[in-house]
Amino acid sequence: MYPKVRHAVFAAIFAVIAGWAAPAAAWIELNPKGLLSTVDVEKDGHAIVSHELTLELRGGPLKELALGTADPDAELLPDATVTRVPAGLPLPLIVERHADGSLGLEIDLPKGLRGGTYLFKVRYRTNLAGRGLLRARGGAVEIGWVGPRLDAGLDGARAIFRLPPSDEAPRLPLVAPDDPDPGFGVMVSAIHHTPAADEIELVRSHVARGEPVLWRVEASAAALAVTPVAAPAAAPKQKALAPLPQPRRSWRFPLLAAAFGVALGLLTAVKARSFGRACRARRAQARPLVPLRALLRAPLAALALGAGLCAGSELEEPTLAVLGILLALALATERAPKLERTPRGPGRWLSLKDEDAFALRLVRTPGALLDAGTLRGLGLLALLVAAVSALSLGELGRSPFRALLLALGGAAFVPIFFTGRASELVRDPVQFSRRFMQDLARALRRRTEAKIVAWGRVPDGAAEPDELRVLVQPKDGIAGLVALETGLDAQRGLGGVVGVPFVIVRAKEGSRAQLALPRGVIWARGRKPDERVAILSPKLPTIGLTVALVERLLAELSAQAPSKRRMSSGSSAFTTKLGSVRSPAHAT
Repeated sequence: MYPKVRHAVFAAIFAVIAGWAAPAAAWIELNPKGLLSTVDVEKDGHAIVSHELTLELRGGPLKELALGTADPDAELLPDATVTRVPAGLPLPLIVERHADGSLGLEIDLPKGLRGGTYLFKVRYRTNLAGRGLLRARGGAVEIGWVGPRLDAGLDGARAIFRLPPSDEAPRLPLVAPDDPDPGFGVMVSAIHHTPAADEIELVRSHVARGEPVLWRVEASAAALAVTPVAAPAAAPKQKALAPLPQPRRSWRFPLLAAAFGVALGLLTAVKARSFGRACRARRAQARPLVPLRALLRAPLAALALGAGLCAGSELEEPTLAVLGILLALALATERAPKLERTPRGPGRWLSLKDEDAFALRLVRTPGALLDAGTLRGLGLLALLVAAVSALSLGELGRSPFRALLLALGGAAFVPIFFTGRASELVRDPVQFSRRFMQDLARALRRRTEAKIVAWGRVPDGAAEPDELRVLVQPKDGIAGLVALETGLDAQRGLGGVVGVPFVIVRAKEGSRAQLALPRGVIWARGRKPDERVAILSPKLPTIGLTVALVERLLAELSAQAPSKRRMSSGSSAFTTKLGSVRSPAHAT
């Protein structure tokens, strides 16, 4: 019944997640990869400015782009294009000049641009002399021009100034200590002199987000036919560009990361405490994957998960994020406990009534709320999965990368529910075997004529049995046969502790019953000095094969069994290891 409920819950969770239709939200991430501005200065002080912006686009569709230029008198030239890099066809751009001098670039494509790398080219004409951007400086002319502002930082912005040819090469101006426009980070990359023009290429190592870059070049006065402003004081003041509004720092994701870390730390501490109690009750030793005490593991797991998520979002370092999540996952993982083998004390075997032997009892195990094998644990896991999915979907519209980080961070909670489970411990050997032994007793009574009795071992000084078996007493057993006993042995498997049935044959030493079994069977000493026992197992741990093994043994150990039916070591009722004795306790 329980597996059906568990499968139904999983199916319901999957249906809710699959059918959750979030509102369609297109997300766009723009990452500038390069900017080249070329200023072709004419002899009369006019200039043709061209911008080549390489932009990496994620998401989409992108239908328009704003380029924060600072040339309010720009006369647009009709050859603006956008090209997909590296091998795409140029597409036309519709360019519009705004009142603040910025340019609006509209992609002339119905569906816009999707993810990829694109090269935007736009040109316009401006009057540098008319705007007072040419001024006299020690017998030379200084040109000062402000480049575009970008919404994201950029490494390696370049500007090329082409001037009419002269006898003196263009150069960077000398910067005085009190110069209001020092031009930090600008270097000369190359200078070219040709009969047609003098060219100087400048490089700025880094441009911050929203920062306007002032490019300054000093040229010979003979290169220009205009009279520059005599002194900076007389130059008309240029209206300062309003800085782009800086986005307010959001603490949303750091708080989410901290909440994930705190939740994982608390659950790790609770899990370690409850699973430790369960192990001590079964005389087992809990073994965490990282051998540290819970008081140290829990805060380390919280710190690793929270710091990993913050490093991934704030520093944009996915490697650090993955390392933090993996460390948190390892700190929250419990290994299979180490069972302590302790010899049991003396006791006596007694026949029990079926209602006393097979009555199921409710056994509460510590940590059931954090165990995916229980209904409560499965319900809490479903709520946790739903919460992480909702937070991840909510973050998807803001940043897909952060949404992925939240989904990966939720994976750190998986070991809490799927390691250190109650199935790895035998809570009570009698309770563990009750259901199997009850079904086995019913099947034996239905298919055999032997006497079937519930058989329990009660330790001295105790009232409850510590082991449960089913005693099979044939009516016409051969000489020397004492009885058959069936039991269930708890052994560790891949999915936890599994039950392995066995059948014990008890016979007098040297009797006909002992000689009736194959020679490959190993006999051990029984409860009495003259008693010998053989322990056999079915090929598969099922009730049907266990009953078949008991039927075969009853047939061979019956007084009417002919000698030609003597069992061989290759009989289909046995495993390849006929006489494998699990422990001396099985014989007593």
